[in-house]
Amino acid sequence: MDWQWLVANCDHTSVLLVENWEAFDKIHQVTFDLSLAGKNPLVVFRGSPIYRQDYVMALLNGLALPVFSFVDLDPSGLILAMSTPHFEGLIVPPTHELVSALKSIKNYSRYRSQLMQSQSILNNATHPDIVTCWKLLQEYGTALPQEYFLMKRTP
Repeated sequence: MDWQWLVANCDHTSVLLVENWEAFDKIHQVTFDLSLAGKNPLVVFRGSPIYRQDYVMALLNGLALPVFSFVDLDPSGLILAMSTPHFEGLIVPPTHELVSALKSIKNYSRYRSQLMQSQSILNNATHPDIVTCWKLLQEYGTALPQEYFLMKRTP
């Protein structure tokens, strides 16, 4: 879609930015309430090497709407959210669900592999959502992919 046309014609009042394609494609299967992102957010895939990330950043800058980020809950995901233009907040499940997921997922190596490049940035974060999630990630020492929060469908 032509991002410039979308900027000129957008009737949404917020953006829900989704990091991973599977979560974007199955956003209707997220197991927790997404309403923090607004009543009718424009749902945008962050992009990838195939889908131009620079177009997504231009779109977000052009729209200048509050952006709510639904990212992997790992150090890189938190930095991605923080660096998003017009970042307003993280889309995460209620704390008790998040803690339960962090206790059950044992993705320690992914978490540790991201620490060197992100720890100092996250230690200096000031956004309350980032600070809260960073403390939880440090406490449990694991990474949590956003796809964890998609309903598991049986064929």
